[in-house]
Amino acid sequence: MKNRSLASIIVALAVVGLSYGNDNNIIINLDMLKDTELFSSMIFNVPKTIILETSKKCLIGSVTDMQVYDEKIYIFDKMSAQSLLQFDLNGKFIRKIADRGKGPGEYLNLSDFTIDKKNSELYLLDNNKLHRYKTDGTYINSVSIEIEFAGVRAIQFYKGMIYAEVSPYSTNNNDIDLIWIINPETGKKIDSFLKLSQNIYGWNETISLGHKHFFACLNEYPIYAHYLMNSFVSLEDMTPKIKLESKNLPKKRDIDEILREKDIHSRIDKLLIMNKIFCIHNYIETQNFVFFSYLNGASKCGSIFHDYSTNKTHNLKFLRNDLLWKKEAIMTKFSFYDSVGAYQILDAYHVFDEIKKNNIVNNIDKNEQLHFINEESNPVIFYYEFKEKK
Repeated sequence: MKNRSLASIIVALAVVGLSYGNDNNIIINLDMLKDTELFSSMIFNVPKTIILETSKKCLIGSVTDMQVYDEKIYIFDKMSAQSLLQFDLNGKFIRKIADRGKGPGEYLNLSDFTIDKKNSELYLLDNNKLHRYKTDGTYINSVSIEIEFAGVRAIQFYKGMIYAEVSPYSTNNNDIDLIWIINPETGKKIDSFLKLSQNIYGWNETISLGHKHFFACLNEYPIYAHYLMNSFVSLEDMTPKIKLESKNLPKKRDIDEILREKDIHSRIDKLLIMNKIFCIHNYIETQNFVFFSYLNGASKCGSIFHDYSTNKTHNLKFLRNDLLWKKEAIMTKFSFYDSVGAYQILDAYHVFDEIKKNNIVNNIDKNEQLHFINEESNPVIFYYEFKEKK
């Protein structure tokens, strides 16, 4: 987070719903904030359009994650294509990273990827194995992660190490740490943090809510948040950078009650219909603001926008995307962000449907090309640069 003067901290403490913990980490009390609305034009410039190439060699079914590095876009499709695809910033397909199979450099079941930007290398998570490649697709080596009673669910490269989110296979091992630091050369554990029993009350079921748990950060230290945590934790020092407070957050007794269900599907159903605030996601941090979203039960959602210049925190019922749509439409999640802007990726059928309704704004770039996409096209990316503070 940004360094602040003592005077600005005192001002911030006077703002309803906001306080600072140790080292100026933000604590937000959701119960003290009133619902408001925000228009995307207040924080972003008109987006740039990236129409991803559509062909048999690069068909995307659903986007699990996307990252941008060295003027390349990486699209990970876990469910349909089961592959990591590379495009340039104009949307032209470049290559697929590796193939499915049992040979050297091939994978069986990809679940995540991360980028070592210093060495221009990729790590692909295949069950509990790491496959390492150059960004041009050249295979380097593979290493098995030394773990027996748990599975690795997500990975993030940071300072020469792999930070791995771990989930136990059995409730008998539910007192392990959520985050393991793995040596990518040997697969051995170096350290671990965030006790599962304390941070997510012993929950060990793996479900996909369509949101990733590791986020990039303006200061280049990644941020982590499990969908049952009430805080965003910095991998720099494993301390909360933003913490939520509310009487409507899940408590240990809520999770204990869910875990009494023997069937996995019943547990997940009970979690999703629980009228509690959970699944903080969609994190963006800039020099001017921090933004993130959350779920309130399975069907309700909200977002938090904290303005550093005013030290005010807003609980957004909607972030309305007036930069893309003529009529009111809610901004969907951001897939990635850097120091300049944020990337939103939309399924082609979503864009196609809005074009049919003549709902896309006239001043969007590549407006004519957008009218040639159809429901079978690859997704479309909109890149929103952050507005500079005047």
